[in-house]
Amino acid sequence: MHPVLASIILASVAADPGVCVDPGQRLALEWGDDTTRVAVVRDSLKASVAADPDDGQRSLTYGTFLVFIASEADADWRTRVEAEEALNEAARLMPGDPRPIAVFGVLRRKQGARTDARRLVNRAVGMAERKGEAFQACFTAEIHYQMALMYRTWWEDWEDMHNLPQTAPAIARCSSFRSEYAEPGVQGGALTANTIADAAAICATEFYEQMEYAQDWSDMRQGDREAMIEELQEALAADPTHRDARRDLLLAFYDLRDWNRFDAVIAEGLDVGADSWVRLWASAGAYERRRFDVARAHLDSALALLSDPERRLLVEPERVLTPSDAGNWTEWADADRDVRDGSFWHASDPLFLTEENERLLAHASRVLYATAKFSVPGATLGIDTNAGDIWVRYGPPRKRWTFRTGESLEGTSLRTSYWTYDSLSPPIILNRIQTRRLWRFSELAEDAFNRNVERVPQRWLPDEAFDTWDSLPVLTAQFEQGDTVVFDAYGWWSNPDESLRRDSVGVGFFVFDAGMRPLVERRLSTAAREFGFPLTFRVPLAPSTYRYSIETMAQPGRVVRRARGLVEIAPRDTTALRTSDLMIGRGTRDIPTIIGHRDQIRIAP
Repeated sequence: MHPVLASIILASVAADPGVCVDPGQRLALEWGDDTTRVAVVRDSLKASVAADPDDGQRSLTYGTFLVFIASEADADWRTRVEAEEALNEAARLMPGDPRPIAVFGVLRRKQGARTDARRLVNRAVGMAERKGEAFQACFTAEIHYQMALMYRTWWEDWEDMHNLPQTAPAIARCSSFRSEYAEPGVQGGALTANTIADAAAICATEFYEQMEYAQDWSDMRQGDREAMIEELQEALAADPTHRDARRDLLLAFYDLRDWNRFDAVIAEGLDVGADSWVRLWASAGAYERRRFDVARAHLDSALALLSDPERRLLVEPERVLTPSDAGNWTEWADADRDVRDGSFWHASDPLFLTEENERLLAHASRVLYATAKFSVPGATLGIDTNAGDIWVRYGPPRKRWTFRTGESLEGTSLRTSYWTYDSLSPPIILNRIQTRRLWRFSELAEDAFNRNVERVPQRWLPDEAFDTWDSLPVLTAQFEQGDTVVFDAYGWWSNPDESLRRDSVGVGFFVFDAGMRPLVERRLSTAAREFGFPLTFRVPLAPSTYRYSIETMAQPGRVVRRARGLVEIAPRDTTALRTSDLMIGRGTRDIPTIIGHRDQIRIAP
């Protein structure tokens, strides 16, 4: 037996019959993506059943493990058949125990018999309820949770589905596509899955034009989503501490923007002392509603409870660094600095004038959402899927389309999703096997993504980023003053949106060192005016490299103008001729007194 797995296998075969999650399920969720370890665990569990064939728990653990590693692929039928045999044996040896019946329901769903799956899970729920106090309430909650996963699978297999038009007039007009992929029947004919992917990578504009004709089918299956929510609520009613049910329910209400029910689930979770994820969801929900102070308070309380790897995932910027920032961040983030100071996020924040570090709040919300949406249930913070990583890096796509695109080599129905972040760059193309939540790059799209990744900017929602680019006209100058240099910044603010009424304009001037540590911070508020007005800031700086920012924010519309730049202050050169050493004139004027200082000279310039 593999030494790493020995203790877990022994714990599995001696498990308490009343546990909420069978050890086989836990093993499948932890190592289901590792083919080598799956084989070792499978052989070990099979050997444990052979060692004591009359122990129903051993058969249940083995069958549960096989169910949760099995897919719906036709080529995987042997695993499903073996799981069915093990569960039949467990049910024979454990009469009246609802657990084999509940797992059987999960297996029937993977076998494609969805009606039988629902019937079996409902039967298991009834069996657990009849046991009453003799059976743990948390297992009843787990059965409801598994039923919710079935409905969620059906909904996610349908979510964002579109009907692809049968003809491709726009693609046919793309000369680049015709020259590189001249397939018979493409011009004016049907688009195959490979043709769509090729066209999306080569002819982005024409592809987007074609997709305008796609029909959204997602509303046709809203009933599955509502059924999922009902089952999750039943799970929490049976066991308020069932954290996976609470996580999935919060995700559902977050997607629906149903903030009343979302807040109720948060409040109940805090009352029962739920894990740090509830506080993270509370932060994400508050951020979505622009309640920045509340969002930051919840995030800070969650960070205090998280493990160090999870905490660093939320506050370190490695996942979203652009190539231009990567080198600077390596230099900035020295070993003595606590990453929680948020220097990178302040450097990237849309405005230093805002009350909270909005970019940090947005990043934490994205990591949480991507983990819940694009990872396997029960996962800790971390995105082991391309879709989750893209979500964290670029945020929600501007548009997305999802299609059924035939079958994989294993016979499994594939979903291909196209995410676009602007109207010019090729879309990001992802594949997902039916009922699997792990999205991967499609083979055709990975090279296109790598080639075009620099063209896809780190985009934030319009109400987050305010103004994507520097927009405040600013001139800068340097003057020597004693042993220092005075840095002057002159800006001109004008109303960028005449339709918005405002009473005042917030103005800020900020100077940072190379590591984005704040050195100068000046804020003021001035009355809004019909015409533009000047902004003038002056600060003495020692020789070094600095970053500066001048920002304005008009209330109540939060219309933003800003300018940022890098300034190099060089050491004084005492041997150089300076402008102040020169006096140029066309004549002098007589004065009645003796001149004691050059300022007394009257010059006609």
